[in-house]
Amino acid sequence: MRGIFTKAVAVSVLVLLVFSAGCAKYFTGTGATDGSAGQQTMSMPAGGEQVPSGTVATLFDSKKIYFEFDKHDLNPEARQLLTEIAAYLKEYGELRLEIEGHCDERGTSEYNLALGERRAGAARDFLVTMGIDASRIDTISYGEEKPEDPGKTEEAWARNRRAQFIFSR
Repeated sequence: MRGIFTKAVAVSVLVLLVFSAGCAKYFTGTGATDGSAGQQTMSMPAGGEQVPSGTVATLFDSKKIYFEFDKHDLNPEARQLLTEIAAYLKEYGELRLEIEGHCDERGTSEYNLALGERRAGAARDFLVTMGIDASRIDTISYGEEKPEDPGKTEEAWARNRRAQFIFSR
């Protein structure tokens, strides 16, 4: 069973890397203005949203890593995703990455801000060990301020204990 899972993960990573090579660059250069204070935007493929200039749409936009309660350790799934992100950053050396650390609502605001920073830092440190220059990575903690799920259940809290990624030029 483990061999099948390992092969499936390997094939998934290969497909992801091949697909991301063809879809990675959507930046239009000068950008289009949307009329709001002349802010530049980036064009996405048909049906995509407009995002602020400098932000790069990637296959990792909806990907997140999740953490156990009161922990900042990276689990195997997180390490796998970060390995894929490292390969992407190596391929696209002009990109920068911001890692956002988030927490559930339990604990004080101060404690959760510090825990969110440790979570983002753990992801950054892993990427650095994978060969990504630390100067290309910024971290920020939002603590409990930006929940993904506003619910008051274990499942909601688990979705809020995360780190997510924003790529830019």
